[in-house]
Amino acid sequence: MHQPLMGLARLTQQVYRQISDSQSLAAPLMARLLADKNDAAAWLDLSILTRLNFQPKLAEELQKVALSMQNHYTLAAEQPEQLRLLALMAPGNLMANTPLEFLLEHSAITLHLFYVRTVADLEKVPPHDLLFVAVGESDQNRPLLQSLVEPLRHWPQPVINRPEYILQTDRETVSALLRDIPALLIPPTRRLHRDDVLPTMKQGRYPVIIRPVDSHAGRDLEKINSRNKLTTYLARANSDWFYLSPFVNYAGRDRFFRKYRIALVGEQGYPGHMALSRHWMVHYLNAGMYESTAKRAEEARFMQHYASDFARRHQAALTEISRRTRLDYLILDCSELTDGTLLIFEIDTSAVLHDMDQGPDFAYKQQPMQAVFGAFQQFLLRRAKSA
Repeated sequence: MHQPLMGLARLTQQVYRQISDSQSLAAPLMARLLADKNDAAAWLDLSILTRLNFQPKLAEELQKVALSMQNHYTLAAEQPEQLRLLALMAPGNLMANTPLEFLLEHSAITLHLFYVRTVADLEKVPPHDLLFVAVGESDQNRPLLQSLVEPLRHWPQPVINRPEYILQTDRETVSALLRDIPALLIPPTRRLHRDDVLPTMKQGRYPVIIRPVDSHAGRDLEKINSRNKLTTYLARANSDWFYLSPFVNYAGRDRFFRKYRIALVGEQGYPGHMALSRHWMVHYLNAGMYESTAKRAEEARFMQHYASDFARRHQAALTEISRRTRLDYLILDCSELTDGTLLIFEIDTSAVLHDMDQGPDFAYKQQPMQAVFGAFQQFLLRRAKSA
């Protein structure tokens, strides 16, 4: 009998916390495959591990092997089961789908990961109480999301994050969708073919932000200050399509740039993390949060006082974002301008929330993260019961 799937959350945590190195994690998976080459869960776990080891091409091939054997994988509830959640998944990298496994660890919810290639696959879904469209917005995933709209319109079980609303989270569409919300700024963003970038900027103002479509985590994201630099960027960028938007200087009065990650569960916001840096491109892993006691102390204050401070100031805007996007669950990456305006960088259903930062230095994170996980799980249970 095959062993169960370890899955994304468990593997990522072991690598992230350096509990095990990739080689020691891969060894038992390889042994399982030597004993049984049809162990699909081992193939899928190995593909996840390979992606965590920054080998995307090999990971893609390993995932193809796994999905050629089966497209349904189960992560059983760790407490007495209260809900069977079916997650519709797309083949792809770690950003292709909502990483539900982090949100449901140690819960009473059994998670069925069901990889969909065509709508015909929906005829074979396992029994479930609630369906979650985990497929994230991307050029690769758009045809799949579009094909799911009609089949899910009258689905017998409740549907969380309907595909037609996920399709609206691309940077260009969402910048238009949210542009006139009071006390909120989202820079107008245009999707342009590389041949149209320079003509568009002929009379444009600099600086601008440019990135390839579907890039994440700062990959090939640059602030461009002149036409010559834009020409140089295009010459070396390996993409045909780009998002272009004006740069907004969001440095605080102390000249630090701050980025907040907020989870919206229904209309309720929860803090995910906060990072600050002297550089305008802020990511948690490059902002020095692990090295700086002062930065962690500020993040702790943000998380501890979120409800009475950040959420109070921006509740109207957050509620309107939820109303306009019509998504049940989404992640905001955002900041604040010195006049108190909420600045939105990105809205996404595939960004990760996790509690992998452990130990005394990050003790302040545990309660807020468990709060958002608990709120998400309770939201799912309520939706299933209301059907």
